[in-house]
Amino acid sequence: MSAVLEKLTVSEYLEKERNSELRAEYIQGEERKLTGASYIHNSIVTNLLFSIKKKLISGKFKILSSDMKVWIPSREVFYYPDVLVLPNPPMFHDELKDIVTNPVCIFEVLSESTRNFDKGEKFDTYRSIPNFQEYYLVEQSKKLITQYITNAKGNWELIEYKNPESVVNLPCLGINLSLSEVYDGIEI
Repeated sequence: MSAVLEKLTVSEYLEKERNSELRAEYIQGEERKLTGASYIHNSIVTNLLFSIKKKLISGKFKILSSDMKVWIPSREVFYYPDVLVLPNPPMFHDELKDIVTNPVCIFEVLSESTRNFDKGEKFDTYRSIPNFQEYYLVEQSKKLITQYITNAKGNWELIEYKNPESVVNLPCLGINLSLSEVYDGIEI
């Protein structure tokens, strides 16, 4: 026999999540508990935050880390991306301002346990966000960034950057990011 899991409503999830020290994503009524990240994962996230923040046009965008939830109402999903960039001013789910709804750019640092989910279902869900334009998958087991960007026809294009001298153009933010910045101080 298999156990039947009771589904949570959005309100039940938010009440539970806002009163908990542990984080969980919400996927159509079900919780997905989040675990801690590795040293390399955290180092990459820190490098991304620092490198992008110093290049962004002041006041035009906001960059946030993995403690900020994103609500995707068309899929009934709350995710915690590793790094997200929002236009300023951001749009919030409610008056508590702890959940955003309008990221234009998201970075996920891949691990063995999240790789397939981040490349598949999560990316599919992110694409349903209006005005979402860029998605980046950053490897932690090798120096590789996979970029997905929307083209003029609204289709998604994939570009891989694996040369240590590679520079990634982030068109919606109007900046460039080198692999050496992302992997600065990290030995793989």
